[in-house]
Amino acid sequence: MSTEKRHTRSDVARLAGVSTATVSNVFNQKGNISELTRQRVFAVAKELQYQPNMIARSMVTKETYQLSILLNDFANPYYSDIVKGFENEAWTHGYFVYISSGYRDLASYCDSIINRRVDGVFVTMVRHADDDEQIKKLLRAGIKVVVSGYSDIDHKQANNIDINYDHGMEQAMHYLYELGHRDIIYLNGLTRTNSPDQRTFSFLRIAEALNLSDYRSLVVNNKYVKKVNETTQASGKLMTEKLIRSGRNFTAIIATNDLMAVGAIRALTKAGIRVPEDVSVVGFDNIYITEIWHPKITTVSVDKTLLGQKAFQLLFANMKHMNTGYYQLDTKLLIRESTGPVRQSKPV
Repeated sequence: MSTEKRHTRSDVARLAGVSTATVSNVFNQKGNISELTRQRVFAVAKELQYQPNMIARSMVTKETYQLSILLNDFANPYYSDIVKGFENEAWTHGYFVYISSGYRDLASYCDSIINRRVDGVFVTMVRHADDDEQIKKLLRAGIKVVVSGYSDIDHKQANNIDINYDHGMEQAMHYLYELGHRDIIYLNGLTRTNSPDQRTFSFLRIAEALNLSDYRSLVVNNKYVKKVNETTQASGKLMTEKLIRSGRNFTAIIATNDLMAVGAIRALTKAGIRVPEDVSVVGFDNIYITEIWHPKITTVSVDKTLLGQKAFQLLFANMKHMNTGYYQLDTKLLIRESTGPVRQSKPV
């Protein structure tokens, strides 16, 4: 049987030359503690391998120091960078993060989140019909919430971090237009009427402003796939295959995200259609695969790590100071090899 001593808060306080209350304040991030004192306490705690009793602490502070992220599809690298940014920020503030893949809707997770008494939730998943009610349920349970992709959420109740997809779509559309493209298709992977996609609205607005003929028909929805709101390589490939077989004219494709753009390029290549010589392709997100795919994919870049960091900061401010906030990330068009001037021959 091991007789190794389990060090206590008093041991840390004695060796660090501070009071036990100061040790508690350092670990609970309370009080006006100098950075020098904080670092000394952490150094002693590390030397003694001291870990605060989280259960005891939560009983006193009424905080569990546990957070949850609900994301849409962990197989999409877009979310891994968001998680990295969020978790790194959370870890430096003493929080443990549960990650759920979001294959179910928010209602499926809501009760479990409440029962685990997490302090806050970051929801970055496709919106479903009753999500607003589920968010209200979390808020009524005392859980702070930050959402991404819920542009019309009540900012007085929940924090919101948004992506300026309107600017990103405008950059992509005007870039293609300047290259001579007039038959531009938008592959829309998000078709639920209760899950509005800003990219779709922006595409239609800009297409109308550019006087693209029959602009409403330029949006192709994912009615061809079995699962709604599927933004994968498979859905992008299937939708593009259907588009090719339809005989419609198009010289450029903008996809909801990079995975769908990869799927579109696969379908075009399989059909003998060259990218970008015959058809240009643009994605959204700037996941790592866009730089190693052939051809390298032009994409509307989102700083995903920053998104995760800002989401935690909004949540942290809400938990500690009871204020809600809003933050919008800008986008940037990264021009690579998958786009080029419109060809002069007859469109596809």
